[in-house]
Amino acid sequence: MADNKNNFEYPLPIGTVLKGGHLDYRVEQVLGQGGFGLTYKVSAKITVGHIKSSMMFAVKEHFVKGRCHRAADGITVEYSDEMSAEIENSMRSFVTEGRRLNNICKLNRNIVDVNEVFEANNTAYYVMEYLDGGDLRSLIRKNGGRLGETKALSIIRPIAEAVRQLHKERLLHLDIKPENIVMRKGESAGMDEPVLIDFGITKHFDTYGNITTTSLSTAYSEGYSPQEQYGRIVSFSPWVDVYSLAATLYYMLVGKDPVSAFDLRPEYLDESLTADISELTRNAITAGMAKDYMLRTQTVQAFIDSLEESTILSAGSILHGQDSMYRIQGLDEERGFCMVYKATVYSGGEQRGGNMTKTDVFTVYEYFVKGNNVKRLPNGHISGIRLEGEQYSRFMEMAKKHTGLEYVGQSIPMNASTGCEMFTENDTVYCVVNDRWKKRPSLQMPEINVGFTIENKRRIVLITVSAAVIAAIVWLAVSGTLGSLFSSGVDDTIAANDEALLLDKAIEDNDVEVLKRYAVLDSARAYLPLARYYMAEQPDTALLYAEKAVASCRATQADSTEAVTIRDGLLARITPAERTDIQQTQEILKETPAQEETQNNAPAKEETTVKPEPKITNEQRFKTAVAQKDVTTLVSLANSGYTQAYSKLASLYLERNNYDMADRYARRALNSGVGRQEAKLVVDVLDSYGYYDNGEHGGKPN
Repeated sequence: MADNKNNFEYPLPIGTVLKGGHLDYRVEQVLGQGGFGLTYKVSAKITVGHIKSSMMFAVKEHFVKGRCHRAADGITVEYSDEMSAEIENSMRSFVTEGRRLNNICKLNRNIVDVNEVFEANNTAYYVMEYLDGGDLRSLIRKNGGRLGETKALSIIRPIAEAVRQLHKERLLHLDIKPENIVMRKGESAGMDEPVLIDFGITKHFDTYGNITTTSLSTAYSEGYSPQEQYGRIVSFSPWVDVYSLAATLYYMLVGKDPVSAFDLRPEYLDESLTADISELTRNAITAGMAKDYMLRTQTVQAFIDSLEESTILSAGSILHGQDSMYRIQGLDEERGFCMVYKATVYSGGEQRGGNMTKTDVFTVYEYFVKGNNVKRLPNGHISGIRLEGEQYSRFMEMAKKHTGLEYVGQSIPMNASTGCEMFTENDTVYCVVNDRWKKRPSLQMPEINVGFTIENKRRIVLITVSAAVIAAIVWLAVSGTLGSLFSSGVDDTIAANDEALLLDKAIEDNDVEVLKRYAVLDSARAYLPLARYYMAEQPDTALLYAEKAVASCRATQADSTEAVTIRDGLLARITPAERTDIQQTQEILKETPAQEETQNNAPAKEETTVKPEPKITNEQRFKTAVAQKDVTTLVSLANSGYTQAYSKLASLYLERNNYDMADRYARRALNSGVGRQEAKLVVDVLDSYGYYDNGEHGGKPN
C-alpha cells in the first residue's frame, strides 16, 4: 500500500529483513524514492574478531514507480505481464550498473561505496555505505544560502574527478545535482568530503559510443540538465554531465537553481554571477553551461582544467583572429613548444570567414614554451615569451606545414583553400586550422606485393579512375545524354557515377544549397547535415530533415544515432501547434514528390528491350567501392559481414579525420584477422595523434 504521508509508493515495511550475499539487512527507515527505485536505511550485525556490533548501510531496491506493486506479503515485487519485458530489462541494467559501481568506487573515494549486489523478492538490491552528513542543498541552507568560491571549488573539483572516472568506464551519470552530492563526515571538524550518489538513471556505452543500457524512459532535472537530455541520450556524450557540473557550481555560488536550459539566455549567467566571483570561475561556468552542446566544454577534464590557474587557456576564452573569432573548448594536447586546443567559431561576434559555421571545429596551436620567466596571466596573456629561437622556428615550421601560410609578424588573411589563419594575440602567435581541411602527414604504408606499395596502388587507381571518368564524359557528350544526367543544376558536366563525390564535398563544405538539391532528389545522406544546419535557427525545418534522416539515413550507426538524438531534442522544444504545422507540411511534401516533377520535365525516352544485368558479386562491389572511395557501399558491405571492408573503411575514415569511425573499423579488422596489417597501421597513426592517451576510447587495440 502506498505511504501517502511521505509520498512513498509501496515501500518495504519497517523491520523487513533482506538476506544479502554477505549480511542480513534490517529496514530501519525509508530514505527516498525515485522513478526506478526505493532507498532505505538499514542495519546489519557484523563481527570483527570477537566483537559484535551493528552497522548502518543504505540499500537501494529496484522498483519502477507506477508500474510495480507488492504481493500480499508486502515484500515481493509484482508487475503485470504486459510490463514484464520492460521491467526485467530495467532490472538487468540495475544489477549490471550496481556491479560496475562496486568496481568503480574502489578507484575513486568520491563515488559512493557499493558493497554488494543481490537479487531477492522478485527484484534486485545493491548495498551502499550510509552517509549521514546531509546533501549539498541542506549544507548550503545551513551556510546562509550560498557558499564562498573557495569552498564551492573544494566541493566541485573532487566530484568532477569522480565523474571523470565514470566517463573512463564509459558511464554517464545524467543526474548530477545538489541532492545527489552527499557529505561524508571526516574524522576532524571541517574535513567532510563530498560523495556522488544516485546512479538510478546512469547509462553505459561501449567503446564505440553506442548505448548498452536498457532503460524505460528519459529522465532529466530542471535547471541541471541540458536541452539535449530532454530527448533520448543514445550515444556517449560527456558534455551532458559537464553541463550538470557547471550548473551545480553555479547553484553553490549563487544560492538558487539555474533556469531551464530552454530559457537560458547568453547574458543570464553573467548577470546572475556576483562580482566577487573570479573571471576564471565565471568563464568555466559559462563555457560549461553553453546552450549549444557544440560550443560547450566537451570533457570533464577540460572543465577541471578551466577551473585551475595554469599554463593553459581556460575553456571559454575568446581569440580574435582576422577572419573569425574562436572560443576555446579545452586543451587537446601539450607539446614542448606549443599548446594545442579545440575551439569553435564564437557566435557572439561578427563572423567574417564567409564559409565558417558554428558547427565547425578548429585546432588551435598556441606558441608556448614553459620556463622560469614564462607565465600565463589571468587575462590569458603570456609574460616573458620570446618570439625567437629554435623552439619558435620549430613552431613556425609546423604552422606552415598545417596552413600553407608564410607568417611575417602580423595577422594575415585566411587561406581559403585550407580554412586556416595565423595571428598574434596574448603576446604570442596562434595558428588556427579548420578540422575539415586539416592536413595530416602522409602515411608510409607497408608493402603488400613485391614492387607495389599501397601508395603506388593508390596512384594507379587514381589514374585509372580519372581516365575512366574522362572516357565516360566523352562518351556521354557524344551520345547526347550528358545534359539529362543531373537536372538539379549542380553541375551538368559531372557524370552520374560521380554524384557521390559531389555529395561528399557538399557534406564536407556544409554547402546548404547543394545539400538541399540532393534532398529534393531524395538522397538520404543529405538529410542529417541539413538537420544539423537548421537545428539552432529553424527547428521546424530541422525536424523535417531529422525525421527523414531517422527514416532513411542508414549509412552508419553513428549517423542513425545522431539523427534520433536531434529529432528527440527538437520534439521536446517544439510546441504542439508548431508540430501540427510541421505534420501538415510533411503531408504536402508527400503529395508532391520531387521525382514526379523531374520525370515530367524529362524528355521522352524511346522504348527499348532491356536485358537483365548480370548479378554483381560482393567482391566486385568491394573492388569498385575501394577504387572510388565509396564509403557508403563499403559500410553496407561491412554491415553484411564482408570483413574485407573493415580495414579499407578504417583507412578512408582516417583520411577524412573521422578518428572514432577509423578506430571502430580498425578494431573490427583486427578482431576478424582480415586486413590486420593495414588496420594496425591505422591504429599506430591514431596513437601518434594521441587518440588513445586519455583512456576514453578503450585503449590502443592490439
